[in-house]
Amino acid sequence: MAAVAVAATLSACTHMPGTGGADGNLPGAVRDGKALLESGQLDAALAELQKAPDDPDSLYYQGRVWAKKAESAPLPTPEPPPNPVPRGWQAPPPPEFKPEEIQAAQLYEKAIAARPASAAPHLALGQLLAPHAAHQYALAEDAARHKKPAAPAPPLPIDAGVDRVIREYQAAMQADPTSPAPVEEIIRFGRRVGRLDAAEAGFKEMVRRKKERETAEPLARYGDFLAEEKKD
Repeated sequence: MAAVAVAATLSACTHMPGTGGADGNLPGAVRDGKALLESGQLDAALAELQKAPDDPDSLYYQGRVWAKKAESAPLPTPEPPPNPVPRGWQAPPPPEFKPEEIQAAQLYEKAIAARPASAAPHLALGQLLAPHAAHQYALAEDAARHKKPAAPAPPLPIDAGVDRVIREYQAAMQADPTSPAPVEEIIRFGRRVGRLDAAEAGFKEMVRRKKERETAEPLARYGDFLAEEKKD
């Protein structure tokens, strides 16, 4: 299930807007690299984007290339068991991240550092990390439910905690007050990991944004959330 969620999230990232507005405002190499990415020519896209290595838009689109590569990449091969196998030895859990996902996350982080007020890399990073944060949350919940310690695992190469994901979605909402994507994502993620405060904040933002449209749909969804989740 975790693998399916990761693939779905990475696929969603391919439909996000860029960081710098219209394509005409992008440097030529970035514009060409974006077009190659959207046509599925990932290696050619990466080569073109790397002609503008420090451009914030280039960094963002390079991250998307690596996120797309991660969809079909296998997990790293686990270390073989020791020989002889010690008594009580347990195989370590499989790696949480693929190398391609780590590369994508690092590029999104660089894009954010270069242009902190850009919504797209915050949103993309949140979407990339959300399945991993949810997986870690599920492991902790399972251990607590069965009153057993969580299986030891090596430290993650990236901060993929629940709070980190929520912060990225919040930053994306603040940077782009018109896009529904980060609002929907924080609602979905908050409900998935038991952070009803974050989900409720997303619903409130949805209602605030859609007041001018005079539609009852956001209020109806918020009411359902309060009735089903918060029992208010």
